[in-house]
Amino acid sequence: MSAEGDRFAEEAHRRTELAAWLNVLPELDPTPVDAADTPAATPKTEPERVGVVSARQADTYGRLRLTVSDGTSALIEPDLTHEQLADRYRLDRVVTMPAIDFCAAVHLDGPLAGQTGYATNELGSRTQFHLPPQPGGPTGFYEVTRLATEDKPAETRFVGFIPLDDELPHPE
Repeated sequence: MSAEGDRFAEEAHRRTELAAWLNVLPELDPTPVDAADTPAATPKTEPERVGVVSARQADTYGRLRLTVSDGTSALIEPDLTHEQLADRYRLDRVVTMPAIDFCAAVHLDGPLAGQTGYATNELGSRTQFHLPPQPGGPTGFYEVTRLATEDKPAETRFVGFIPLDDELPHPE
């Protein structure tokens, strides 16, 4: 075998070894070793373009923010329909974020008693927290028991710690 053939065989071996290490599927390899390894042609599909409209005004003119799945964003007039936005920005789907009422909260008991934090201003809403060391420290949660007002933060009560293998418990 010639020196060039040896180099080609060595490069092919390295690609094969690298693909095994990276767990890359053969059909994703852009440079097949030979014609027999060439994957069947599959149609290329563009990723879905999704636009997310903010629930709250983004500027003093009342415009909302449209964030697109490709990372771009634009300020838009609030009276545009989802169909108009999809046409204008070439979107496959448009969704509007729900308004989430975040507020200050005071923890009345438990390991964070007397400290302030943030919560969603809805009765029964739960807020998760992590104690040191991180990672690996205990994780627990508080529940909103009294809603925030203009002059008072929401009040939260300690509900418990979460076992490492469980999800955040929800009220029945």
